[in-house]
Amino acid sequence: MVELTFLTIIIEFFPPLVVTLTYLLLFQKNRNKYIEAFIMLMYIKTVSFFLYYIVTKGPYVPETFDSAVNGNVLFWIMLSDFIFQFSTTLQEYLTWIMISFIAVLFGMLVLGLKLALQDPLKMKFSNLIRKITGKEPVSDGYSGLHDRLNNIVFEGIDPNPLDNIEVRTRTGATHDYLIIGLVTIIPSISAYLITDAYLSGVFIFLTWIYRFGYPASNRIAKGAGLKLGDRDIGSEMMRGVLGWFFRLNLLVSLGVIGYDAFINFANGTIDTMIANYEVGLWYAIWPIVFAILLLPLFEDFTVVFYKRTFEFVYRIKRARQKTSIKALIKNAIAAAITGLLVTGAYVGGILGTTLSFSWKVYTRINPFPHAIQYIVINMMYALPNNQASIAPGLWSLFLLLIPLGSMLLLGVLGHLIRNQYKGSPEMFAAISGLIIVALVWILLPGLDYVLTVLPTPGTIDGIPFARLRPVLAPPNPDSTPYIYRLAYQFAVNLPIFIFSALFIMYYLDYRRKLSVPVEERMPLPGEEVIEGVPPIPIEAPSILNISAHDYLKSVLLFCFGIVASILFVAVLTQFIDPLLVDSLAKTLNYEIGSPNGLEHVLEQYADASGSIFLIIAEHNIARTFVMIFMPAIFWSATLWFLAGKKTDDEKALAGGALLLAIVLVIMGIFWTILDIQRHHLYLSYIWTPAAGLGLRIATLFGVFLGAYLLINLLHRLVRGRFLPSWWFAVLLSLIVVEYFVYDDQFTIIALIAFPFLLALFRSFFGDEETRSEDFLITYIRYSFVGIAVAEILSTAFVLGTSISIAYLFTGNVVPYLAGLLPHAVVEIPTFLFAATLTLRILRDFTPDIRAGNWNELPKRTLELIKDERTWRVIFLIIFFFVISGLIEAYISRIVSYMFGGNYPG
Repeated sequence: MVELTFLTIIIEFFPPLVVTLTYLLLFQKNRNKYIEAFIMLMYIKTVSFFLYYIVTKGPYVPETFDSAVNGNVLFWIMLSDFIFQFSTTLQEYLTWIMISFIAVLFGMLVLGLKLALQDPLKMKFSNLIRKITGKEPVSDGYSGLHDRLNNIVFEGIDPNPLDNIEVRTRTGATHDYLIIGLVTIIPSISAYLITDAYLSGVFIFLTWIYRFGYPASNRIAKGAGLKLGDRDIGSEMMRGVLGWFFRLNLLVSLGVIGYDAFINFANGTIDTMIANYEVGLWYAIWPIVFAILLLPLFEDFTVVFYKRTFEFVYRIKRARQKTSIKALIKNAIAAAITGLLVTGAYVGGILGTTLSFSWKVYTRINPFPHAIQYIVINMMYALPNNQASIAPGLWSLFLLLIPLGSMLLLGVLGHLIRNQYKGSPEMFAAISGLIIVALVWILLPGLDYVLTVLPTPGTIDGIPFARLRPVLAPPNPDSTPYIYRLAYQFAVNLPIFIFSALFIMYYLDYRRKLSVPVEERMPLPGEEVIEGVPPIPIEAPSILNISAHDYLKSVLLFCFGIVASILFVAVLTQFIDPLLVDSLAKTLNYEIGSPNGLEHVLEQYADASGSIFLIIAEHNIARTFVMIFMPAIFWSATLWFLAGKKTDDEKALAGGALLLAIVLVIMGIFWTILDIQRHHLYLSYIWTPAAGLGLRIATLFGVFLGAYLLINLLHRLVRGRFLPSWWFAVLLSLIVVEYFVYDDQFTIIALIAFPFLLALFRSFFGDEETRSEDFLITYIRYSFVGIAVAEILSTAFVLGTSISIAYLFTGNVVPYLAGLLPHAVVEIPTFLFAATLTLRILRDFTPDIRAGNWNELPKRTLELIKDERTWRVIFLIIFFFVISGLIEAYISRIVSYMFGGNYPG
């Protein structure tokens, strides 16, 4: 028994609180019931599993265990705890999606049996009674099963399950699932009392399918409004569940309790039986809460799946007539290719994580999990302190998180790919999911783990706390029947993959068709607003807000840059000394890719501490923000100041802000010079003059912005409105700070000089509309994508020249490519995705630019900065940059070493 300390509660509730805060920031205006259900599930899991297990099980550590931790170790404990809670909740969430969708497959069997056997037998029995009593036999008016199936109608299908979700609920769903759950509690307890962690995990999943899968199939039929003539077939099926299914499980429960009581009474272990039932009841009752929370929510989509499955199973001829063979083949090929891509990401993630872990812990190279699993398990049981649990714990968590992430990735890719040809999502999910699960089973044998937990004590500054550390529970090859391993892989993992991807595709498809309420949307760029006439409702944009056509443009430009760079080096070396070409290329690559200013300082400290991941991720994320926001910020401030219509107050405040910015820059320059002369700034390879200037500029403008925003807030409180053109000083400060902190001549060249060349070229060789357009307008429009195009071409130049130089001097580019591809396969598509976003931003600004509405540009920029859709894309980009940064820092160099590169230590 462990005392529940305040710090323990903080640590365990930290993950759901972080997710809650993130949700509130990203979905301020548009609530999302599915995310809210996930957050609620996190809180329930924290109480029902994490805190309960800590309190009831007590610490499980060796006698020599040192519980003291410092701040750094506590940070990693909280990070691993966050990943643990998030991933286990996600697994739970996806599992209940699987249960709700697999119930539909039960439903097809139940419906067929009802119409083919139950109803005809009831009719025959009824007519037999009527014949005996001398009454005329009756008929339901249908000639047979086929006739009945053809006359089934669905009256409960919503045109869009997401429409009005806030006010629409499935009548009686909570009551039905509560009854279903309560009556199946006792028969399910035994699954939670199995001592083998692997077998217990398998049986729990299968028990959930039994407890809720079959009953939910009838509940879904009721929700779908299944009718046959004037009969409510769905309600009849649900009444059957609450009737005979209820009685059957009640009898089973009484039998199980009676049998257990008899055996334990005879053995004198009745106290043990009561204790086991208390534990089993605790764990068995929570799935009822999960079912009540989640299944009614997923029912909005499962009724759609029910109808589509019914059409496919029972009206196959009609379904074939609606779909061409060509479309089916196209869908199958796309699904197979997507399945292979996701399998590559899945397997690559597992191998890379294992490779990094084995190198860091054992200084040996082994990328296969089954080769080190028992070493990791022994490490977690023979634990000297909390710090020693972090590396094996995180590795174990990634073995859970990577498959879950692959399921989500499959759904998103399926949505994006299918949007190009509108293929069947069910077929797509089935083929791709089967390919992934089968190939992973073959390529990574023995990966069918479950996670168990061990309570672990800790103290920081004398304050005690407790936590759970995850431990692998692989199947025992000697005692676990192989049939259970196959059941876990293909009766649990396969349906979760298929139905998780299907749910995501359904959600994104219907979200794309969801109409935005008129009163909640802003007028479109360039849309004429007429007094008293509301805007026209529009279709909601894709959740990613990026078109495949635009992304293809970025990919082609990148490929062109690589090919051109390789040809450039090849031609240049025919006329110039290769050593000079090598020196020139390395100098240019250093200028393009190496951090400057304060970022250079961060690079040196990160490199010295071994945390090179920080600078990699920061650099990629920073250039993404500059690429997306800087053109809009620069031109909004510049064009409004030079040509926009302004009041006298706006002119005075904007002019004062510009003058003050110039003064602050001059002060920063003189401050830096004086500190160098007085030796307050010791110049070194780390602290360059540019870095020192960047720090001082950031300090001065930080104080200025803080004071300015405070004055602006006070003005709002006193006068009821913000200062005129208050945003100008903010945008101006962002421009100045970005330039000096990063010592960023690249941004100025890409924003001002490079677009001039693009505009000049298009003015002569572009389409008729571009050639007739005012050159200034063309120039400004191309400036909006100038940084993105420059970033694409410069990155392609670095890669192309590096590959050429490596081949020129070594004749072998394999080590270079081996050290590049592991992170490049994530980083480059993500980077091109970020660059593509600038094309969508340009389209939003183009109507006002072409119309010369300079006063509208600041409004568009503020809308861009506040746009939730843009920030969702940015957070997605940041996530993948973090992944690529981790791969580059901890995996790529090891892979390069494996293929003949330099020692990665």
